[in-house]
Amino acid sequence: MINFPLFVEGLLFPLLGLGLFVIYKRSKRKKRKFHAPPTHQLPS
Repeated sequence: MINFPLFVEGLLFPLLGLGLFVIYKRSKRKKRKFHAPPTHQLPS
């Protein structure tokens, strides 16, 4: 039988890292969009 805690760690850490990466990317993109609004367009 496989070592269960080792299996859980091996499965959990990559998923956790991927989740953090996705959240970081999403927040970065949202922040950039909010930080630089198009000022040259006239309000319709």
